[in-house]
Amino acid sequence: HKRAQEAFERRDYRRVVTLSGDKAQVTRFLRFAFDTKPAEIGMSQRVFTHTPLEQFYRMHLTPAQRAELGAAEATKQALELEDVRQQLAALEEQAAEKAAAAAEAAAAADDEPAVAEPKLDEAEAKQ
Repeated sequence: HKRAQEAFERRDYRRVVTLSGDKAQVTRFLRFAFDTKPAEIGMSQRVFTHTPLEQFYRMHLTPAQRAELGAAEATKQALELEDVRQQLAALEEQAAEKAAAAAEAAAAADDEPAVAEPKLDEAEAKQ
């Protein structure tokens, strides 16, 4: 409308800054940003944390259920460890077989002469 009112219009410029990091670093940056900003600039913050759902659901378990869940996880870890041990034993067995085959090949190569003599046919040998 009037020119006097246009001079006092409020102008908003919005910017979004997204930070990702551990809690201590983000908190330190936010403290710095709020402490060093000019007075005429308004800032707000929204902090999101991503926590595994198991942390919340385990809080509602009874102590017996927690113990059972812990035993199940320990069993799972033991089974995974046993699988890794079996795989390692299989790899060691394969490596031993390859080493034995290489040793046999080296021994066979030592027995053979370095320069192979050409073999002649019977007809060529008679001439």
